[in-house]
Amino acid sequence: MKNMKEMIRKMIAAGMITTMMITPGAAFAGTETVPEAPETPAAESYEDNAAIEEYNAKVDEYNASAEAYNKAVDEEYEAAVEETNRKNEEIAQHNEAEEQRVSEARARNEQAVKDAEERNRQIDEENEAGRKAAEEARDAKYESDVTKYNEDMEQYEAKAAQYEYDVKMEEKIKAAGYQSVEQYNDMINSRYNEPAKASVEKNASAPQLTATDTYVIEEAEEKSGRMIRVTIEHNFYDTEISYKEEFEIDANDVITFKAMSAPAENTNPGYAAFYYNTDEGHSMGYWMESDSYVGTNAKHNEYGWECGDTHEISFRDGTVRAGDIEDIEVVYNYAWMPLRTYKTYNVPEAPEAPEAPVKGEVEFENAPYVEAQLEDIVEADILAFITSPEKKAYIDFLNHMDLFEVPEMPEPETEDEETPAAPVTEDEETPKTPGTTDTHKAHRAQKTQDMPKAQGTTAAANTVTPSAAPAAPVMTVNTPAAVNGTSEMIEDEEAPLASAQKTETIADEETAKTAPKSAWALINLIAAIITAVIAAATVILGLRKREDDEDDEKEADRTSRRPVVRGLGVITAIVSVIAFILTEDMSLPMELADQWTLMMVIILAVEAVLGIASKKTTREGEEKQMDDMEAELA
Repeated sequence: MKNMKEMIRKMIAAGMITTMMITPGAAFAGTETVPEAPETPAAESYEDNAAIEEYNAKVDEYNASAEAYNKAVDEEYEAAVEETNRKNEEIAQHNEAEEQRVSEARARNEQAVKDAEERNRQIDEENEAGRKAAEEARDAKYESDVTKYNEDMEQYEAKAAQYEYDVKMEEKIKAAGYQSVEQYNDMINSRYNEPAKASVEKNASAPQLTATDTYVIEEAEEKSGRMIRVTIEHNFYDTEISYKEEFEIDANDVITFKAMSAPAENTNPGYAAFYYNTDEGHSMGYWMESDSYVGTNAKHNEYGWECGDTHEISFRDGTVRAGDIEDIEVVYNYAWMPLRTYKTYNVPEAPEAPEAPVKGEVEFENAPYVEAQLEDIVEADILAFITSPEKKAYIDFLNHMDLFEVPEMPEPETEDEETPAAPVTEDEETPKTPGTTDTHKAHRAQKTQDMPKAQGTTAAANTVTPSAAPAAPVMTVNTPAAVNGTSEMIEDEEAPLASAQKTETIADEETAKTAPKSAWALINLIAAIITAVIAAATVILGLRKREDDEDDEKEADRTSRRPVVRGLGVITAIVSVIAFILTEDMSLPMELADQWTLMMVIILAVEAVLGIASKKTTREGEEKQMDDMEAELA
């Protein structure tokens, strides 16, 4: 950009100087033509008076033209001198501006050098302060690292001791038959700790029930008029909680008794077990029906199962024997199944020893020095002054030309007398014409003087005839259109438009959907499989725990019913499989459900109820086993 500005400045200066050099010469080279002296006539007598008078008139014109020419020379010279002085003033201003430009640029460069030196001195101070601060930060970080290292070592020693203990416990857990500590922890948490903690919240939010919530009376349309006394009682072992209610019903009414587990929130899974908020001592665990007693001699006495023992009783068919007491007494007893949390163990993980801190190097880099941004100074373009113009020579005829005297006409003479010739005076010199006299020739051959020379031009010699003005320079500009002397204009032709293509819309053919005439249902197959799995699991679990059930006298009544329930479960599973085989054809396409799905789901539900009824869990034995294993691990 700076070089471009200098180039433009030089071009302007060159154009200005060229104009300066041309203008004075053009002003000095006027268009006045040198008057020509008239030719002197040869007048010898009065008979040449007409020529003499004509000559004298031309002499007057010549003298007037000579005066005008000399005046024009003076005016032209004065104008040329004035123009030259003006141009020289412009040159002087240009030279002064150039010198000032160079001087200012040098001053800026000197100031830039001083500024760079001052900035580098400041950088030295900043680098020294920065390095000192970096050293202090390095030392402070090292001290902090040492303190942290000591703390990490204390934690490492504690973790190392914990690791040794965890390794020993892992060995004991694997010796007890578990594959890993994670497996043992997952079993403890999912089977004991999580249900135990959840039971506290569920017992706290369990609804408060009474004895009235555990029976339903179906009144007979035709009353017998004979009233039956009914007593229902719910007892909670190891507590003072007992609910009892006494009332009467008609002998034809039907009453159904249910355990408290039916309306309460049941555990899942559980055997007639439910959450019930009794007191603070019974919060982590759940209640379950321990046994039930039914005292009645009613002929209509049916036993059922709905989250516990269910009894449907009515005297509508009469008593067993005449004279028996027509009373109904039902007692439900509930036992508390406490839950507890067990200890879990850490997976052994060897700690990593901390690394001792090292006092590192100073992390600091000196800021670099700056360099002075100096300008490229173009030397001053000093122009030469224009030489003052010289006045071109006057014509040599500054004095008026002498006029011929008209000869007097002689008096007429007689025939004998001669006509005298025109007198010639020797002292009177006849004027010579400029084209014939030696004086005029000497004037035309006078010494020429040099005109002022402009840059790139040559001054013309001063002659009698004014020199023609130099031709003004002609600037030729080459344009691309002037190549080969012709200029062609190429018009943009309109691009041909592509012919519109026909767009044919092909309608999508509708795919004929033919629904299969029949299909087999996936849900039916799943229900049949799950039913068979539940029946197989029930039989296997029952065979494994038969011996434990025989040792418990309280469980004798219930365990006697379990083989029957398991048998019903097996029969239900067989019915489910046979029903699927008879109703489904797996060679047909598959669908999610069909008209037999509801039946298969009902069979699956029946199988699930029979599976729950046949499940036998001895909590005391399992807890004793867990306590023994925990004691062994400890």
